[in-house]
Amino acid sequence: MQYAADGFARDHVLYLTRTARAHLQLGDLDAACSVATEAFTQNTTLNSARPSDALDDLRDELTPHRHVRAVQDFLLLSA
Repeated sequence: MQYAADGFARDHVLYLTRTARAHLQLGDLDAACSVATEAFTQNTTLNSARPSDALDDLRDELTPHRHVRAVQDFLLLSA
């Protein structure tokens, strides 16, 4: 289930973060970073603690893959 961004911005960012984590677990680093970037960008304006924590956890999970360009780009963006 996808949350509509209107009225549920925090839930939507959390949904995107979970989606990125699922892509990561499936080994699709490009998709994981694409969705993570969207989540990070949306949370920048929202600035909510819970999604920020989830994004920090996702960054930690992506760090071992920092040799992959998409991961490098996301890590630099979200630093």
